[in-house]
Amino acid sequence: MNLNHLEYLVSVARNGSINRAAKELLVSQPYLSGTIRNIEKEMGIQIFRRTSTGIEPTELGEEFLKCTERVLAEIEQMRSLGETGVQSLKLASCYSPYFIKCFLDMRASSGSILHDSFQEMPMQAAFRALSLQTVNLALVAYAEYAKEYYAQKAESFHCVLKDLIPCVPFSVMMRKGHPLEEKDTVSLEDLHNYPFVYFGDKDALSLVRSIGLGAYPGLITISDRGSYFDFMRSGDYLTIMPIIAGGRPVHDEMSYRPLTGTEVRMSFSYAVREQYKLNAREREFLKYVRDHSILAEKK
Repeated sequence: MNLNHLEYLVSVARNGSINRAAKELLVSQPYLSGTIRNIEKEMGIQIFRRTSTGIEPTELGEEFLKCTERVLAEIEQMRSLGETGVQSLKLASCYSPYFIKCFLDMRASSGSILHDSFQEMPMQAAFRALSLQTVNLALVAYAEYAKEYYAQKAESFHCVLKDLIPCVPFSVMMRKGHPLEEKDTVSLEDLHNYPFVYFGDKDALSLVRSIGLGAYPGLITISDRGSYFDFMRSGDYLTIMPIIAGGRPVHDEMSYRPLTGTEVRMSFSYAVREQYKLNAREREFLKYVRDHSILAEKK
């Protein structure tokens, strides 16, 4: 058994199918099946069993796979020791202008020329990317009432959630010169007088409904950021977002007013694989995010 074989086992468990895992690993299905049989024979345990819907780990297999993932995580850490200089960032993030701004500002302030990566994706896709080790750190956001649900979702991908910026209230974003710009705060009732656009996936839409905008007559959901801001700039469209930047808003061409009439708050967290240890630059980035947030402003 070698390191590649451990990665094969993790892929099979994640896909629940030898056929899908073989395609992901770019090996033949007979070869992968034979490799699994050889590993089980060498280890003296049955790692997987076939079901009507595919393949799943046995009870002993679950424990074996946990050990396997810990070994792979340690190998990744050992490999990083051989890297010269400061390590690159491999980030996944929910859609957040603030996270993007922190990423770009930290790179600019440090004069970094490293090959960093920053990928925006839905939360479950971020957990999957962590599990596949295509990213090492994921930045996520969710309503505080749903924290336990998303913690369990992360756990299903062998990841853990850790608090970053808790209890962030919502503000209403609008173009400069919007009729509501003259108000100090904006209520839910005010929102219903103007078209409303929201950026996100089904989780984002669920959040909008929880705030009390589920029956909003003019609700438009956008999945492209460029179109999102085109809507905002072109008319009287409104949207809501948690403002976590300390000091001033991220988008200078927009106006922001606190939203009243809802107790829903957002939590911003980061996720990593189980047993993964943050490197120095990842810790520096998370500190930068905290130090420039509303959390630091309140201290």
